[in-house]
Amino acid sequence: MSTKKPLPFGYSNLKDLLKTGCLYIDKTQEAFTVINSKVKYNLLTRPRRFGKSLLISTFEEIFLGNKELFKDLWIGQEDRYDWKKHPVIRLDLSRYANSVGAELDQRIQDALREVAQSYGIDIAATRINTDSILEALVVSLASQHGQVVILIDEYDYPLTAQMAYPDNMEANAKVLRPFYTALKSLNEYIHFMFITGVSKYPQESMFSGLNNVKDISFEPRYASIVGYTQDELHRHFGPYVADVACAWQVSETKIFDDMRAWYNGYHFSSSPLSVYNPFSIINFLNDKALSNYWYHSGTPTFLVTMIKANQYTLEDLDKVLNKTSSLAALSMTNPSLDVLLYQTGYLTIQSVVVFEGITVYRLNYPNYEVHMSMHQNLLTVFSHIDQNAITGITLELRKALFENNIADFVFHLQSLIASIPYNLHLEEESYYHSLFHLVGTLLGFNSHSEVKTSKGAIDVTIETQQSVFVIELKCKRKATVALAQIHKKRYYEKFLSFGKKIFLIGLAFDFPNKKLSVDWVSEEIGS
Repeated sequence: MSTKKPLPFGYSNLKDLLKTGCLYIDKTQEAFTVINSKVKYNLLTRPRRFGKSLLISTFEEIFLGNKELFKDLWIGQEDRYDWKKHPVIRLDLSRYANSVGAELDQRIQDALREVAQSYGIDIAATRINTDSILEALVVSLASQHGQVVILIDEYDYPLTAQMAYPDNMEANAKVLRPFYTALKSLNEYIHFMFITGVSKYPQESMFSGLNNVKDISFEPRYASIVGYTQDELHRHFGPYVADVACAWQVSETKIFDDMRAWYNGYHFSSSPLSVYNPFSIINFLNDKALSNYWYHSGTPTFLVTMIKANQYTLEDLDKVLNKTSSLAALSMTNPSLDVLLYQTGYLTIQSVVVFEGITVYRLNYPNYEVHMSMHQNLLTVFSHIDQNAITGITLELRKALFENNIADFVFHLQSLIASIPYNLHLEEESYYHSLFHLVGTLLGFNSHSEVKTSKGAIDVTIETQQSVFVIELKCKRKATVALAQIHKKRYYEKFLSFGKKIFLIGLAFDFPNKKLSVDWVSEEIGS
């Protein structure tokens, strides 16, 4: 029986992780690549819970010269690094998510004073501005201990956490801008700076004073600087996978395949290399159960608020094209949903096209965990129905389609939509397209929206093992009109060769007397 190190639950401090004997996936070669690039100011954006804080801790221990800590790791071999010590200022702005304006300013000042105290430096109480405290600290550290290393974790958290409150967001931006501006004047005292975050805001709105920050987020050589690669999964997690396979009484290949479908698929550059979500992998191997670990660990409320408030067309989220320059920066005043979803990890780069020298990315959901969870969460937001109730209705809808029982399917669909308060409905077809798209995805069958044909686009298709359902939706019109459109444009023709039963369904939604009415007609055209 092979011995296994404990899985690294909740560790963001490298020293603690290694000293407790937990499993550590060695990222010191990637850290060395950043250091050896000779770029002084670096910015890396990645989704939450991907290991950014652990990476920051790795840089901290390297620059503190703790060579003994790295003796069994890549950077500690063959005299690869000179281990010169530098004073380190490390700040974690995620600690200040709920602080606004003056309170945020004070908390950053307190953190800087704590660093000064740890080095025995007395910052005069008369220094009351954050930028002056930072200047005094950096200059004093450099004069006593050499050039300074500055590590800032989750730099954008005080902004993103307040995205639903624009005034708070701007108040925090006013605190952070002069802080970063002050760093530019301290260039001669700084050896290295590494900043992490989830979202990148435009240079002019946040780093205007520090215009030499290099965004390394899209560089292929850093594609795996956080997250787990397929190779790392096989090299380090084999014994844990074997335990799951034994518990499930299936092959290890089956476990690896399931992990790939549920938790892999994140691409952060033009590189074909994809990475797994480390948070989900650790939890899966511990619990031995496929579940939505990362998604349910905290979906930002600002995401669902934006989606609901702006009436986004949700069926198009996985069909987005974006230039690198667009994905790299998030507007503070008018954030683009697709950019926000990419930067927060709900969409990822699926493919890359270079056209006339411009790199264009196609975005999609990274994996099953995010795809299904996102749709369930959004349906909850749209419908104001409890997730447990939605799960129950979804099972009934799935059962009805599996049995080709369209009457039951429409009955449960009507039950779901009727649960939505009348004042939340929009009497527009696009609204019902979005609702139906969410429902169709959650059914677990092969469901698609806006399916292109030679004569138009089918609103929805759902394919089970034995049947294909071609569905046209209308608002405040008769279901017979929807069915007639299917026939007129012969939407069913592309499925005739499938060897399955084909059902044509016309659905119409209306609210006479403020009460939901679902009109429907259907017919079977072949088998």
